[in-house]
Amino acid sequence: FASEIVLNLETISNLASRNRENAVKVKEVLSTTKFKLKIIDDVDGLEICGLIKNINAIANGICEGMSINENARYGILTKGFEETKKIVESIGGDASTAEEYCGFGDLVLTSTSSESRNHTLGMLYGQRIIVDEKASGIVFEGKNSIMAIKDICRNTNTESVIVDFVYDVIVKQIPPKIAFKSLWDNILN
Repeated sequence: FASEIVLNLETISNLASRNRENAVKVKEVLSTTKFKLKIIDDVDGLEICGLIKNINAIANGICEGMSINENARYGILTKGFEETKKIVESIGGDASTAEEYCGFGDLVLTSTSSESRNHTLGMLYGQRIIVDEKASGIVFEGKNSIMAIKDICRNTNTESVIVDFVYDVIVKQIPPKIAFKSLWDNILN
């Protein structure tokens, strides 16, 4: 989280660039003994991972808000990781980018931390405290992420039960328990 970077706490992240020489220069400027950067060349994959982590965080938050058991939540997190690889690949990215800090690392951090705004948003939906984001007056980046990723999945014919679950709850306003049943029934597809 940015709050930890500001506090000069240990952090590791990816830096993506199509120009390795420039990436090395940026890495030299930004890296410290506590802030580590690993260069990758999959810019598109990194960007998609940044969107998908928000969706996974919302999904896990919804499930936690509904008091879904931990085994199921971590199964859903694992499915989210699998689907991240598929979606990255569907846009021409490298599926292995999902295994980087920008992928797996951010996905787990954002999906399980109480500091994550999107995880919190999901919990509020799961507890039915928020039913309609507009009416609540609360704006989270995850809403835009779900719309963008849903379009990508539609345009690339990529199925994602996690994206569908979050889309159903937030955009279609389907009650979380009903949407969860569909997610769970299709988790192994």
